[in-house]
Amino acid sequence: MNAYENRVQRLEATIRPAAEPIHILRVIIDPTAPGDQVLEVLARGENGSLAAFVREVGESKEALCERARLEMGWCGGASR
Repeated sequence: MNAYENRVQRLEATIRPAAEPIHILRVIIDPTAPGDQVLEVLARGENGSLAAFVREVGESKEALCERARLEMGWCGGASR
């Protein structure tokens, strides 16, 4: 890579929009559980606090993450 390409890449990295923060820190699974094996998710609040959301009977992984997103008050797109 030449010096010009390097400068352009650094400039692009500087002006690109900030990455969306990751709120769902961990999805906890049980390899012996039926279905997609998700038991709970661990989420991080804006102040750094942690909250665990336990999966309800019949709840999908996506629904569990959405419930965590709503209860934590995160706005915008789907949680990761």
